[in-house]
Amino acid sequence: MRVPPYAVGPDAMLAARDASIASGTPQREAPRPPLVALATAALLDLARRSGLSGPEVAAIAERQPALAGEWWRSFDAAAPVPEEDLGVAALTAMLGLGRVEQLTVALLAAIEEDQLLIRLITALQAPVPGSRLLVGLAAAAFAAVATTPDDAYAELLDGPASRAGVFALRGDDLMQCERRLALPPPVLAALRGRDTPVAGVTVGARPAVALPASTLAEAARHAAAFTADEPALVVRTPSVAEGRAACAAVAAALGYDAAFVEGDPPAGLGVALSLRGLVPVFVRDSGPSERHRLPALSGYFGPLLVLAGLEGAFDREGVAIPSWRLAVPSADERAALWRAALADADAALADALGAEHRHGAGRIAQLGRAAGRAARLEGARAIERRHVRAAAWTSEGPGLRGLAEPIADDVPDQALVTSAPLRRDLELLLLRCRTRDGLVDALGAAMRARHRPGVRALFVGPSGTGKTFAASWLASRLAAPLYRVDLASVTSKYIGETEKNLAALLGQAEHEEVVLLFDEADSMFGKRTDVKDANDRFANSQTNFLLQRIESFDGIVILTSNSRTRIDAAFTRRLDAVIDFPPPGPEERRALWRTHLGEHHELEPATFNRLAATCDLAGGHVRNAVLCASLLARRAGRRIRLPDLVTGLAVEYRKLGRTLPGELGEATPIVSEGAL
Repeated sequence: MRVPPYAVGPDAMLAARDASIASGTPQREAPRPPLVALATAALLDLARRSGLSGPEVAAIAERQPALAGEWWRSFDAAAPVPEEDLGVAALTAMLGLGRVEQLTVALLAAIEEDQLLIRLITALQAPVPGSRLLVGLAAAAFAAVATTPDDAYAELLDGPASRAGVFALRGDDLMQCERRLALPPPVLAALRGRDTPVAGVTVGARPAVALPASTLAEAARHAAAFTADEPALVVRTPSVAEGRAACAAVAAALGYDAAFVEGDPPAGLGVALSLRGLVPVFVRDSGPSERHRLPALSGYFGPLLVLAGLEGAFDREGVAIPSWRLAVPSADERAALWRAALADADAALADALGAEHRHGAGRIAQLGRAAGRAARLEGARAIERRHVRAAAWTSEGPGLRGLAEPIADDVPDQALVTSAPLRRDLELLLLRCRTRDGLVDALGAAMRARHRPGVRALFVGPSGTGKTFAASWLASRLAAPLYRVDLASVTSKYIGETEKNLAALLGQAEHEEVVLLFDEADSMFGKRTDVKDANDRFANSQTNFLLQRIESFDGIVILTSNSRTRIDAAFTRRLDAVIDFPPPGPEERRALWRTHLGEHHELEPATFNRLAATCDLAGGHVRNAVLCASLLARRAGRRIRLPDLVTGLAVEYRKLGRTLPGELGEATPIVSEGAL
């Protein structure tokens, strides 16, 4: 890893020393005494001048090697820097610290682990309680290397170290001489050449996610585009794992490692990042219309990154930050990622998954891990398609379950009973979903200009005509999870919360390539009204957001409604398909009775014709009638008979407010309507 010339670490410190020696700068052969030794000598000198004596002073004096002449004369800038001071030397090269600051930094680092020094400082500061170094004591002890005592105070209170956050100055309500000095933990760790765990800060991208060549090339281009005037970049993706890998790739292209910062940065982090050669990555969650100003990182002077979702805006010192939205890899790249994620699977399966599904690198890595676990639980020798399909219901992070309800029905092709025109419409929609990746590549410029690979369809028809069932059939054929949007969880009375929930829902659905179902979509996609009060304005703003976001949605979304006239006309224009689900005709009704009853009945073929001709019910009502008949037959310990079905039909007709057809009257119900 390329590190800045002032980066601190075992290798970097020795390299800096060797480079300094090789530069030809006139230096003395013997290094100067360590800064801690000079600072300790200054404290002993102050103790003698103050008439302080005691076991602390005696113990320190016995341990402290004698310095020739006054201690400050040993502070020779031309002498080689001892290895234990290379951290402070790096800080000095980076910030331009004065001598008082250098001695103070070295002393503050030493007293963190030296009980004897703490006792000496406590004795010198008496009767002021506490063992933290006071500004007044440091200024008095190191005044000999400052021009004037006032200059010593100025260095400590308003010098480069204080402005960059090297010092944590405590006690704002105290007099300046009684304010206390300390090194923030990140600075202390960096000076010692190590990364101490800091709450909310993680070095390196975990879990590991392999990125395709196109993403790595794009990361290198963004890294090369950084300038002094534009040193920041927002990396946008719904996948946190993939986003971390992309940010790490940008940092690697710059020659550094990435440090991921969640929440507000702790004190001294900027200095520690500079010393350790790390690029900060702020991890932020943002909703629509939200604006975020990045926090200042005192002591850090390099590029920085933001890892965010698809919504929100970010600026630094009032200047908007450019964005890079991670693209879905090509089919060939996806196949290669699948081969890496499914190491022990058939290569043909990886190629098929890459061609059929528009997953990103993060999702492929996550699915590979989940599919591998499913295969191990089953004791299978290799990962198969069924393991990948089972893994598709797992999510990266919180997933969709808080905002949508999973519908895990596996609907076989023969279970879908429709008319021939409706079947053609559904097959065409299925083909559109399967070929949405690269659909317009060979078409004209006008088609390629605004094309989005998302698919938006509206299923229209009376209740019970199979709209939700058809959505399950479509998801089953696509081998994709189906989620029904929970409107109660999505909508909120608080302004902006509904849009934020919808943005999170749609972004996660894109990433996981699930089929979203907005059942009874009239409530969210209904016609906009004239604004008469705040409620109208609020409802219209939600509809406007949905219109814009659905148009740019890259996934598959299905809406159902009882009437297309209830859907906003502007949204209807954005739909790829509007499919009518009419009430079934006699042929479809006969097929519905057969497919619902299966073989568990004692009905004659002519009875199916009779039911189809006399009962003009949709599939949902047929299902309910068969379930009721099955209950009665199970109680009697036999298969379903016509009277059982008549009983169920009587219940359904009563629910509809209609009378049971007279043609079925001679088949006596098993239980009277009143009893049910």
